[in-house]
Amino acid sequence: MDTPDIKAILKELQDHESRISLLEDKSSIPLPIKGQQKEITLVELIKGKKFSSGQQKVAAIVGYFEKISKKNNISREDIRNEWHQSKMEGKYDNKFMERAINKDGLVREMKGFLDLSQTGERFFEQLMDKKDGKDQKGTK
Repeated sequence: MDTPDIKAILKELQDHESRISLLEDKSSIPLPIKGQQKEITLVELIKGKKFSSGQQKVAAIVGYFEKISKKNNISREDIRNEWHQSKMEGKYDNKFMERAINKDGLVREMKGFLDLSQTGERFFEQLMDKKDGKDQKGTK
């Protein structure tokens, strides 16, 4: 072998060693873990659950965004879109939103954004704890 070939090989080896040590250094840094468990989807949350009204379905979606996804500034459009994406049983109607806000008091609207009321939070906790598909009763 010629001296230039040996120098090229040594240079390549040195490059490999530096990349290996860089990789070894990175592997000792713990990667950030978002959470110990995977985030549950709305489809998984509502699977097998029976709702007695569209208002409860709206409250379930608002609760999902607020409590599980940690989303702020939930809009009416977010609820309508999620209703369709999660394949909620039945057709979405704006009346459900109005009733969830004004009649049942499960959801409140402030400055154009939605969140759960205290009643809605109790309902959502019951929904999360519910293991079977029995009717969900809103509490006042």
